[in-house]
Amino acid sequence: MAYREDVLEDKAATELQKLGFLVERDVRILVGGVRGRTARADLIAWAADDSGELIRDVVVEIRRPSRKDVLPQLSQVATLAGARRAFVFDGEWFAVNSAFSELRASEAPRPQHRFDRVSVPDQVLEEVLRSLVWSEAERQRSRAVSKDMSLALEAVLTLLQQEPEQTDRASLARAPGAELAVARIMSTFLPEWGVPHSLVAGMARLLSPCGPMSVLDPVCGLGSCLWAAAEVARRVQSEIVLTGWDVNPRSLEVARQLAKFARVGAQLELTPRSPHSHSSRTPERANSVLSDRIPALALPRGAFDAIISIFPFNAKSTEPFALKNGRTTHSTDLALLDSVPDLLRDGGRAVLVVPPRLLFEEGVAHSVRERLAATVRLVAIVQLPAGLFLNSMVQCGLIVLERAAQSETLVAQLTDDWQEQLTSEGAFMRAFRSHAGW
Repeated sequence: MAYREDVLEDKAATELQKLGFLVERDVRILVGGVRGRTARADLIAWAADDSGELIRDVVVEIRRPSRKDVLPQLSQVATLAGARRAFVFDGEWFAVNSAFSELRASEAPRPQHRFDRVSVPDQVLEEVLRSLVWSEAERQRSRAVSKDMSLALEAVLTLLQQEPEQTDRASLARAPGAELAVARIMSTFLPEWGVPHSLVAGMARLLSPCGPMSVLDPVCGLGSCLWAAAEVARRVQSEIVLTGWDVNPRSLEVARQLAKFARVGAQLELTPRSPHSHSSRTPERANSVLSDRIPALALPRGAFDAIISIFPFNAKSTEPFALKNGRTTHSTDLALLDSVPDLLRDGGRAVLVVPPRLLFEEGVAHSVRERLAATVRLVAIVQLPAGLFLNSMVQCGLIVLERAAQSETLVAQLTDDWQEQLTSEGAFMRAFRSHAGW
């Protein structure tokens, strides 16, 4: 295009970031609660107010200031976004008055307080990261993309491989302790995985890394569970060693880049995959099924202090797995569950999200549960609400196991307020700490 709005947008975003704003691109805002109807802002700049809260401070439109529609559109977007100020940028800055009736030449806006001097909430990080990823995806739409990759995943990999000064993520890296949160969120919201980042954060709290700990996710995908565990460990200044397996080399490549960005050490290994193994496409682990030979089954007893994982749904092997009780199964998730006690060291803990059939189905699943009941402590079993995962209404279970003597089990059902319940001060989390004896 002659006007090159994309070039001007990059220039404006870079300038705002250098001034201390956290910049969100191509923002879609719901209009009047009407589904499917949105207003669009080119840029929204976040900054801290006097109380230290991060707010939408400035909305920016990349337009020629002479266009007649620019002020009405800015008025609508600024009102919907709750932004305090509005500007137009066409290579030069123009400030909009409070009545949205006129423009005047101006310097670039300055933040009241820089965003990188306050803690950035998860919901703000998620909004900014989504806009960043999809902005990059749009840039790549006309380029060749790997056939087994979505534009979103390709965009994440491209952004992570850039040098910090070349991309918007440079501003995120300045936020206090934000690197791991960025890795956790970026690894969860992509359509192929569709894992709520608040779920993996809650799982990590249940794991409670409070000392030197080796942690495994046997189906790690982009590493969402691992980054969440590392985030908790870093918060309490605890040493943690991360191990992740996956069969998808592209997802492991992205996971390695996320680990590099977050500055955490992680041993991320490709799982050997049989050419005959297959999987039903699942919301949280598309193309992430273990092979006919699960490495977990070959590892020595007590290799890990902790396991944190979201098991694949309906993943099948063409050849049966041999279970510890002498029976066999073609179900990867059941074989994984069967291997957990042998992977954990004495006193080790596993936090797992599993399909409901593993908890209630008869037959082989029942025999695996009987073995678990005889070998580990079932600390808690929690029913999660339906619809947590993309394109799925399956009502999953969350279980917490310890390699310890049996005791009573905390049973709970979480509903619409599950995110609040899984926060540090949520009612369920408080009840869990009391029950677990923390």
